Amino acid sequence: SIFERIDNEEKSYWFGFLFTDGYINYKKNSITLCLSNKDFNILENFKLFLKTEKEIRKNNKFSSKVVIENKKIANDLKINGLLQAKTHILKFPKRAGKSTVKSF
Repeated sequence: SIFERIDNEEKSYWFGFLFTDGYINYKKNSITLCLSNKDFNILENFKLFLKTEKEIRKNNKFSSKVVIENKKIANDLKINGLLQAKTHILKFPKRAGKSTVKSF
């Protein structure tokens, strides 16, 4: 239930990171964060935040990724505005409605 409510700075940071560099797959209930190998430590910090043992995998010789398959996390991120195939349609989440994003 980590992303059920985006109510502190750490959750906001990772939520924003997923908006910019993450990918959500609704059918697989998965979240992928793929970064340059020079940012490997960010993937490690993301794993620590989620308290997961998921392996960070080499995507290719330039990048690595961590894939989290969790229906609750995927659904909570979706409710809070993270969209699949967001590159050309992304909008900042609204504070009204079902969104639980808190501004700081």
